[in-house]
Amino acid sequence: MQIALQSQGFSVSIANQSKDAIDQAKDNPPDLVLSDVRMPGMNGFELASAFQADSALKDIPVLLTSATATEEEDKISAQESGAKGLVEKGLEPAELAEVLRSAIEGS
Repeated sequence: MQIALQSQGFSVSIANQSKDAIDQAKDNPPDLVLSDVRMPGMNGFELASAFQADSALKDIPVLLTSATATEEEDKISAQESGAKGLVEKGLEPAELAEVLRSAIEGS
């Protein structure tokens, strides 16, 4: 996904854990956070909620992605967590870039 996003002109920073993503975002606020739903420790829904609860991070859009969490229930959970949406993995790079740009512009 990193290579696909870079090929579409995005600058990409990687965080291996949700806590790292939060720390990085506080140090250098990104235009958007793209997080997998299924992660060890804090999952993507919890990460989106953490961003919404933090006054320094609440304006940064969080978009969740998943290969398996694509049911309507998951989309509702994403919305309730404060995420801007839930994107199924496997989108073509140009299509993913369009979704990300839309989320950034809509924030």
